[in-house]
Amino acid sequence: MALTFDVDGEAPRLSEGPGYARRLTTLSQGRFGPVRGLGRVLGLLAELEVTATFYVPGHTADQHPGAVEAIVAGGHEIGHHGYLHRGTDALDAAAQRAERAGERRAPPQAWPGKARGHLGASCTSW
Repeated sequence: MALTFDVDGEAPRLSEGPGYARRLTTLSQGRFGPVRGLGRVLGLLAELEVTATFYVPGHTADQHPGAVEAIVAGGHEIGHHGYLHRGTDALDAAAQRAERAGERRAPPQAWPGKARGHLGASCTSW
């Protein structure tokens, strides 16, 4: 069994366009995951002695470095999720490569060890 979580934060909304940077309620909803929800999930996983994989966009690692540190401290795996978690259906090959390369813009301390993951299946538009 694989247990995975997406810790997307504000990234997916910001990827939809610059207008979302002014939508504070929407951004607050995205912020809940890395700021409040993640600690609850990590606590439950620790209590159950279960590890998981957490997919984190580079933007989320930039904005919430403590979230990535907490995931790693709990012994969990980190997987890349692009930089802004952009849906691939509207991206040509060059834009997909740029999104994938952008995830690496997050500071190196945000990615302890070698983070794994891919833009493809972890970031499709269903």
